[in-house]
Amino acid sequence: KNILDALAKLMNSERAAITIEGHSDNVPINTPAFKSNWHLSSARAAQVLFFLEKQGLNKAKIAINAYAATKPLVPNISEINKQKNRRVSISITPYKGG
Repeated sequence: KNILDALAKLMNSERAAITIEGHSDNVPINTPAFKSNWHLSSARAAQVLFFLEKQGLNKAKIAINAYAATKPLVPNISEINKQKNRRVSISITPYKGG
């Protein structure tokens, strides 16, 4: 939360567009909360979006993408690697809107 708070202040003061990407490892999931890794990675990104929105970021400048296990940082061959692939990434680019 502290990192996101600091980022929110910076992004609010800059003309920045924010893309939030949710990722998962390759272990299939099927729970009442998440029917697939796509749902899980989408929810991860959405939670960050909701947090940033509460910090006052302009909704028109935020987008989310869900990648499930399609873009791993490292091979999913160990628990440590799987933990690295369960993540949210934030990209900041110049905002071209009005």
